[in-house]
Amino acid sequence: MIMKKLIAISVVFALVVGAAFAVDLGGEVISTVNVLQGDNVKDSKVTSGASMDRVRLQGEAANDDGTFGGWIRVDGKHWSGDPQFDGHAWWKPIDQLKLWIGSNGGDGFFAKEGNTAWMFYQRATDVGVTVGGENAWGGGFSSGINVRSAFYGGGIDGGNAFYATISPADIVDINLELPFFQGGEVGDVLADLIAQVSLKFDFGNIALTYAGDSSDATNGNAYVYFNLGSVENLSLDVGVGLTLPGDVEGQPIAAGLGVKYDVNDAFGLKFRTTASFGGDDKAFRLLADVLPYYTINDSVKAFLSGGVTMLAPDGGDSVIGFHLNPYIWVGQEWGPAFWAGFKLWTDGSKGGGDKGDDGLIKWAVPIAIGVSF
Repeated sequence: MIMKKLIAISVVFALVVGAAFAVDLGGEVISTVNVLQGDNVKDSKVTSGASMDRVRLQGEAANDDGTFGGWIRVDGKHWSGDPQFDGHAWWKPIDQLKLWIGSNGGDGFFAKEGNTAWMFYQRATDVGVTVGGENAWGGGFSSGINVRSAFYGGGIDGGNAFYATISPADIVDINLELPFFQGGEVGDVLADLIAQVSLKFDFGNIALTYAGDSSDATNGNAYVYFNLGSVENLSLDVGVGLTLPGDVEGQPIAAGLGVKYDVNDAFGLKFRTTASFGGDDKAFRLLADVLPYYTINDSVKAFLSGGVTMLAPDGGDSVIGFHLNPYIWVGQEWGPAFWAGFKLWTDGSKGGGDKGDDGLIKWAVPIAIGVSF
């Protein structure tokens, strides 16, 4: 019944705007099976499971002169368990100004992450073949850190807001976000302002982002981003994130690095790391992931994901987690695809009970099919 309603919505949308707008409609379906899964708990059983991770319809349209447009997304299967509806409408009165209201489905506008976040694993994260959905952002596990500690990932959960991009020159974008949908006093809305200056050069991108905070805990966060994209077969991302102290002082500073390098047509490598240090707790936090990949033929690619996380407190024992995650991807970057892999991971936390003093280690054998159209 839900799918019938979603199809009906998309058809009505196309009929209503088709006469005046150029319309592009698409969708995606993802289904995943854990053929086997288990852990190292004494007397635990090997189990299995399955899920429909995504049933999505998406569309966008713009008028012929490119001054008005809109975007919609309907998730019939959403992580919250309920259907999710997102969208935004935009107006571009002149080439130097674009205004829009709404959201982009939780992905966040103005993100400056390069290949360090979702782009690290791409659709393999969406289908659950990599270790944990959160590993798109670095899978902080017990370390309490992810790549978005150092790289700006978008506004307040990518939620509804008023947005503007001002482009006084070809190389300059001034991006603004105000979360009016949260309501409250105007002062609080203005205090949650997100402002970003993005400079687009031939060699790459430099961006400075301020994300406000209307609470008294901090005075917001600041991020500095640099991308080098002018070297053949290489993309390099550098990020620094810090919290501006308010009532809560002594916040740590985070720094991150992301690298994507295609050695040749068949072999390539991705690497990312983020560390945080300083702060009142004097703890050092680290994550590091490496992802070599090999193109077997035009439609099959093999990956070997591995990584570690660490929390080193000021005194006491360090907590170290790891993951090992080989998988294959059959298909292209978009369109129909099949994935299969093996996941082995631990967050490094100590056990108790049946686990004694050993860390909990989990494993799974997932397969998934995803179709986008």
